[in-house]
Amino acid sequence: MASFDIISYRLFGKMVKKYSKSFAPVDTQLKKAGMDYTLNEWLSMTVLACVVAFPLVSVFLFFMMFLVTGLFIDAFPFALIGGFIVSGFVAGFMYYYPSQVAGSRKKKLENSLHFATIYMATLAETGIPPYKIFNVLEKFDEFGEISRISKTIVRNMEVFGLDFNDALEKAADNSPLKELKDLFWGMRATITTGGDLSGFLSQRSKALTNDYRRRLEGYVKTLSLFLEIYITVVIVGSVFMLVLTTIMSILGGSGDQIQLIQVILVTIGLPTVAVVFIILLKTISPTEV
Repeated sequence: MASFDIISYRLFGKMVKKYSKSFAPVDTQLKKAGMDYTLNEWLSMTVLACVVAFPLVSVFLFFMMFLVTGLFIDAFPFALIGGFIVSGFVAGFMYYYPSQVAGSRKKKLENSLHFATIYMATLAETGIPPYKIFNVLEKFDEFGEISRISKTIVRNMEVFGLDFNDALEKAADNSPLKELKDLFWGMRATITTGGDLSGFLSQRSKALTNDYRRRLEGYVKTLSLFLEIYITVVIVGSVFMLVLTTIMSILGGSGDQIQLIQVILVTIGLPTVAVVFIILLKTISPTEV
């Protein structure tokens, strides 16, 4: 049974080729995200997803609206508009999703790059050929995205016949992280000029480790600031609001309305603010949380 990407490419592959040049940024993000789709395949999938979403959503909304109003003249335009809106959301999601994946991949690379570079410097000191470093790295899943990139470099050499320098150049061009791009270009230049690869990797590992340490220190300071804000605004503010509304009810305010406000504050307000703080901290964290 053909998969979704194959079916979509068979149906819309020829059509999207005419417009693929207008979506060059998507192609760049697909490569940086490490997604195994060509631009034409991704655009074909986007078109098919929109084509499938429109009738499904339209029919569903039509029956829902018809059951509520009983009027065809109201249900039909409502269903069409809803179908177009949902299809637009699907198209927007497919357009921006590769950049989201690339951003997540970039963060993972930031977390593991300094560790991987230290290991690469250690391997280089043993005198093994440079391409063998990536043969070793691809076997260690602990390095995450670095291991995946190493597998791609080895595959490009062994399957597609690229030499080591070309494979490094291709990996650098597709990297979402500037530091990794600079590392690969630096390795390529060092190897080409006959320089000391071990010394280069050792210097880069120290620089990347120092940068990682600075990001951790900055995150700790930001975490302390967020903690103070959370305690002052959320915890103390909530207690103050509960006490204030209780006093208002005692002094003659509407007890039912004040009780409703208190219930909303405790059951909806506090959990919502807590979730927002967790998302913010996870977003700015320099490590995987």
